[in-house]
Amino acid sequence: MSLTPRDVETDLPIELEREIFERAAFLAPECMPKLLLVGRRVKIWIEPLMYRILSIHPLQQRTVIRRTLKGILKAMQVKPLAFFRQHVRSVCFVRNDSTADIWSVLATCTGTTNLALFNVDVDPTLLPVLAQLRLERLSAVLGDLFPTPSAPNFAHPLFANLTHLDVLDWRDGGWAGWIGLRALPRLTHLSFNDDISNSVCEGALEHCAQLRVLVIVWTNHATMQADPYDRTGLGEDQRFVMIVVNEYLRDWEAGAGGGEDYWARAEVWVQKRQAGAVKGHLIRKDEATE
Repeated sequence: MSLTPRDVETDLPIELEREIFERAAFLAPECMPKLLLVGRRVKIWIEPLMYRILSIHPLQQRTVIRRTLKGILKAMQVKPLAFFRQHVRSVCFVRNDSTADIWSVLATCTGTTNLALFNVDVDPTLLPVLAQLRLERLSAVLGDLFPTPSAPNFAHPLFANLTHLDVLDWRDGGWAGWIGLRALPRLTHLSFNDDISNSVCEGALEHCAQLRVLVIVWTNHATMQADPYDRTGLGEDQRFVMIVVNEYLRDWEAGAGGGEDYWARAEVWVQKRQAGAVKGHLIRKDEATE
């Protein structure tokens, strides 16, 4: 005997039914496309979740919702642009997508609050569209947006609402080159690549009034152990943390989806240090959440 949709209807309240499907989508995002096929109202609930995070990558994977740039641009030709403005919150570009294509996506996804530009060569022509966003989190090479020899213009509107800034630059220049950071009104979390000098970190810890966490991010433990700088003095400040992130993109995707990223691990560690539960500024694998 075959079942009709009426035969499988439940007596669950709509609110509970929706919560069940949304929780299933969060726990297994790779299943979202199949959930769309369950029924019209389930599609209405789940489809926005599929676009909440745009991890734009040349290669898609089953374990996470990643989309190619071509696929996103095609979707923007089919769906109402208001859909993207309303639902997209986090966007990450990986590899060398053109500044023009990045502009096109961000000009449509105006509700974006979390932006990452990984291994992407952008230029200052992107600044006007960034100024229209209310970014709270940014991972980028600031030297691409504000080319050397100029220091980043931290008075630019793109920084006005930032709480989390992940600086991917390899240039240093000492604290004088980054002194504008002290003017960011909401900055609470700041991170740098592993070759940042102590003077930049010291300046940020001293002058950024709202700063709660300062992180130096390493790609592996071997390079951390070969650190040419003596970080002992920095480590005396309980807000200072060093952490290894092996898979940067996966870490960003986890945080964008409400999971644990290096920001979360660092913040937990700082809180434990302040409570006297742990010592030191080096987070080893899994220690932050034990």
